[in-house]
Amino acid sequence: MRKSVLVIIASISRRSGGISSALDLIEAFNILGYKVNVGVAKYPPSIYRFYNSNFLKLALSKIKFLDNRLVKNPFKSRIRSVYSIFNFGKISEDDFNKYDYVIDISVLNERLVSNFRNDVNTIFVKNHAGSVESYKKSFSNNEEESKKSYLESFKSYDRILFQSKTQSLECISEFNELEGKQIVIEPSCEEESVLRSQFSSPPYLKNKDKINLVNVGSLQKRKGQVLSVRLLHELIKSDIKCELHLVGGIIDENYLTQINKVSEDLGVAKFLFVHGHKDNYLDYMAHSDIILQTSYSEGVSRILREAMLMEKPIATFSISGTNDLLDNDCAILATPFVVEDLANKIKAALKDNNKLNNLKQNALNEYKNNNSRTAYYKNILSTFK
Repeated sequence: MRKSVLVIIASISRRSGGISSALDLIEAFNILGYKVNVGVAKYPPSIYRFYNSNFLKLALSKIKFLDNRLVKNPFKSRIRSVYSIFNFGKISEDDFNKYDYVIDISVLNERLVSNFRNDVNTIFVKNHAGSVESYKKSFSNNEEESKKSYLESFKSYDRILFQSKTQSLECISEFNELEGKQIVIEPSCEEESVLRSQFSSPPYLKNKDKINLVNVGSLQKRKGQVLSVRLLHELIKSDIKCELHLVGGIIDENYLTQINKVSEDLGVAKFLFVHGHKDNYLDYMAHSDIILQTSYSEGVSRILREAMLMEKPIATFSISGTNDLLDNDCAILATPFVVEDLANKIKAALKDNNKLNNLKQNALNEYKNNNSRTAYYKNILSTFK
């Protein structure tokens, strides 16, 4: 008999890679026969109220979910069996005691968990989305304060759920007090949606005489789109005809202003296209020539996983999280944040079709071995037993 699981999540949306991976986990639990309840948390964080089914029905009728199709009637879809949303005010022991696992997608207060942990039989699991360094910076830019807050945030939990083996080891290396809590489940993706996108029509006016670089990610400093613009300039300077398409919601208006200014200063503004958030972002990827990612930090990027399955050439930096997915046999990997190195390696790869084809095939094989649905389900079953 499968275990019972409560997943507490901040929102139901595919716009965030971290939340999207959590939704994948919820769906997998359901498919594998676990008893799953999902709580969508409503702040303030001192009291956790969970939306009732009427709210859920309204929400799901308006958003794209799971397979990127609009859910017209959620209670006639497969989602019905995934979700049991319920109401309660202040959390009590009984609310947790009926579950074998409570998985917190960065919602619960660590003091609340600490208060209940010794009084219930539930195993509390906190999701760790992203690198240790970026997680620390989410607390404070002061190194000492960030380390203290990070440790406080995780030490109350029985387990810490990572998507990256490397980032799990980083945690142990820096915080030996947390050793023994780490579990790793390498994520998959919505394979049906990814494969279906390859039969789509181009969502933008595609210039077949140019290399179409597509970078998918919300527009914010951490995602490093300014570096992509600088890369575009380096390639054009070397007489490579190319265009850059940025696809992602605008998180930071000031950063968008910076992106546009840099493109104008470098004289490449007419080769840059900012599309904003697109529900059909997979179609943009499907019609790209190269998937480009120039982030300063990532977890185990959903976009890169999807690119691997699509068999698209990938150009990115060799950073934590990304290195769990890709090596030099699978992608165009460059020294972190050195635009010239990435540009030179892209130029070399474009001159060698055999190399590009090998990169795509090797990336697909890596995906099948480590991130396919089959591998993903097997890992879940061995971890939550």
